Order: sequence, then structure tokens, then C-alpha cells
Amino acid sequence: MLHALLLFALAAPLQEREEIKPELPLPKSGAVAPPIGETRWVQLPIGAPAPDLEKLRGEVVLVHTYGYYCPSCVAVGIPTVLALRAAHPGELEVISLTSTWGDDGDRELVPEAQKLGIRHAIGFSSYFGDSSPYLNTNQHSLTYVYVVGRHGGIVWDGDPSTHLDECLTAVQRALRAPRCEPLGASYPPEVADAVAAYVDGAFDKALDLARKVEARFTKRKDAAAPKIATAARELAEKAETTKTKLIDAARAAHDSGSVEASLRAVRDVELAFPKSAEAKACRTSLDALAADPTKANEVAAWSAWLALEGERPPQFPAKRGKAEDKFAAKLDAYLAKSPTVGAGAARGWLDAHKALPAPKR
Repeated sequence: MLHALLLFALAAPLQEREEIKPELPLPKSGAVAPPIGETRWVQLPIGAPAPDLEKLRGEVVLVHTYGYYCPSCVAVGIPTVLALRAAHPGELEVISLTSTWGDDGDRELVPEAQKLGIRHAIGFSSYFGDSSPYLNTNQHSLTYVYVVGRHGGIVWDGDPSTHLDECLTAVQRALRAPRCEPLGASYPPEVADAVAAYVDGAFDKALDLARKVEARFTKRKDAAAPKIATAARELAEKAETTKTKLIDAARAAHDSGSVEASLRAVRDVELAFPKSAEAKACRTSLDALAADPTKANEVAAWSAWLALEGERPPQFPAKRGKAEDKFAAKLDAYLAKSPTVGAGAARGWLDAHKALPAPKR
């Protein structure tokens, strides 16, 4: 029966094409996420506009493709994105793209989506990558996810039914990444390496690579050179602005006396510019704060909570599995110590987690 269902799902792209159009370039990790493309929105949350990736800069977005008739989509892809969305309300947006099977009309899409628990935006597109570049079963499986970071670049893409751990790690990394300047709509190929470094969060490397491209093309006299040099300069400026804002935020947090804000701000600087003199200076300031007898206990308490917070599985508390149950046990042990910080969040997560049915072993 399963074999027959798999054949059924794999056959989906074989439906007859009404019009032959060229495939759009496939989105790639390490590059700017292209627009969704020609998509008819068959489901939108009440009052919500049609999704626009450029307008969603500043948020982590999952662009997810599926079919209600696809076994791996139903078993893994859909439950994964739904759990991630539920675990991070207000932090993570999900956009789903799908198409119909055989003679089914798109009137089946919404009822079937509702049965599967999908309440977010659903776009109807072609299977063949000629309407939306994200839905292209000639190039990848129907169960597919693109993780778009707050900067607007694609952090990871792949099939969660075969690379679930990689998918979850990418989402976790995107959610924890420090805020940065949003990328532009597109960049010339000559700036691709610098863009990839920026998307990866290696801002110093992006700055260095972009400045080198700018210097090289500023000297050239061909017609395309000014455009390339300008794009490289703008990207370098984004990296510099990101650095300035993160360092200013760390200084402001330190001056405010807020231990939580200081810890979070220093963490962001160290993530974004790990080997920089500024990161070392921020760490020195934090060490001085920890050495203050009036702040030492508070620093230790917040450090313990933030370390635990950083271990949170990306689907917790919306999913129960071995990793999630193990983390729940850590939260129980943390609460048993009567912590001064994080108790409210820990209890909320635990209540939501324990309300779910235990996984089948």
C-alpha cells in the first residue's frame, strides 16, 4: 500500500501542462530569496495581505512546498512546519505552496489543508517551476523547505523528510542569529561570495569580500563595472552598519545596568563578529559586570537561564519526541532550584509540552 502511495505522490508532476513556459532560476542557499512568483493565494489568514518576501525582511520565513496527497509531506513536512510555527509565534512566518493532483481542482486544496491543520497562507502554483521558483518538482522533491533568514537570504533548503535534523538546525540558527541590515532585492554574480558570507552571518568576511569587489570594479572601465562596484559598496555598508548597531546596542545595554540586556547584546556581537576587538571589549565589560558583588548573582542567574534557553529544541513545546522530552526534564530540574529568572517562561513551555500526547515508542 505504501509503495502505491509513493508512486502516486511521485507521479504528481506528470500532470499535463496547460502551457509550456521556461523554468525560473532555482532559489539557492547563500543567496537572496527571490520573490514568490506567480501564485494564486487560495488561503490567507483573516485580514492578512498576500505574502511578500521583501516585506517580510526582519522575520524568519519558511517557504514550504507540499501536496495533500504526498505521504512524506503528510508524515513529516507538514507536521514539522506546523510545530515550528506553533513553537515560535510572532517570530516565524510560514508560506506554503502547493498544486493539485490529476483531475482534482483547486477547490480541494483548502478543505484538505484544513484537515491537515494548515491555517497559514497557501499559494497555488505550477509543479514545474515556471510560475514560482520554489515549487519545482523537476528539480527537487515535493516535500521541501526554504529557510529564509531575517536578512532576506536563504539560510538552508532541503527535504525535511530526509534531512530533518539539518532543517531544524537551520531554523534554530536563523531564529538565534543577531539582527542585521536587510539585503537588497538582488546582487550581480560578482558579489555572490560576499552575499553568501553575509547570509551565513560572517559579517566581517562579507565586508572584506565586498570591499575587494568594489575596489576591483571601481578601477574597471567596462559598462557593467559601476553597477557591480555600487552593489558591492552597498553590501559593505550594510555589514558596517550591522556592526555599528550591534556594538552600540551592547554599550547601551551595559550603560543601562540591565544584566539580561547586556548578556543578550554581548552574545549578538560575539556571534556576528567573534574575533573582533569590539567583541573582546564587550566580553571584558561583561566580565567586569560579573565581578561586581552587587551584580554577580544576577549575572550568574541570567547566564544559566540563557544557556538553557539556547538548548531549546526548535519544535519545543509544540512537539513531543526524545529531544523535546529530554529538554523538558532539564526545565523541571531548573525549576526545582527555585530560579530567580526564567521561571515563568519555563513553566509556560512545560505546561504546553505536557499537554501534548506522549509520542508512540
